[in-house]
Amino acid sequence: MSVGMATKRHHEKGQAANTLAETQNHQIEPLQTRSARRESRAQEGNLDAVWRLRRQRVRLLPIWLRLVIVGLLTSICLLAGLVIGYGVVGNSENAWEVLSPQLWYSMIDAIRGH
Repeated sequence: MSVGMATKRHHEKGQAANTLAETQNHQIEPLQTRSARRESRAQEGNLDAVWRLRRQRVRLLPIWLRLVIVGLLTSICLLAGLVIGYGVVGNSENAWEVLSPQLWYSMIDAIRGH
């Protein structure tokens, strides 16, 4: 083992010991709600922290747009799965035939026994 590696390992152990000592001496604060933390900071006079907590997160995409995107992606994946499953797994000559309503009516009739 080289001297540099031994020094590095000793230094890492020293850092771990310091960190452990710091955590043992550190007092753990009780859990507080966001509003309770705001009130305590406002009472301490730390108003910058209060304003930082009050700032709302700016979303790049609104929630309604996220729902629309998820719906569209789900529909696209469903259609792609149908086409691949019918065309490749089902050994069909025309994979796009799965999108025709006549095929689905005949499947439903076969299931019902007509």
